[in-house]
Amino acid sequence: MPNGLRASTLLVRGETVDSSSARTARFRTGGDQPVLDADGRSRISVADAAVALVEEAELPRFVQRRFTIGY
Repeated sequence: MPNGLRASTLLVRGETVDSSSARTARFRTGGDQPVLDADGRSRISVADAAVALVEEAELPRFVQRRFTIGY
């Protein structure tokens, strides 16, 4: 980034975050709109939210943008 500025990214998790669900690594990413499952719910496990965050840090796809995650 010019002038020493740092890029930022905002992760928007699902409306429901489940701390008891296991990691699936089968989540989807989206832009400004919630990612909904087949039943119209926006949900993600804590473990999969962590995976999404690490993946974005390692291979940035949403630099200076917001992205959503869900099943």
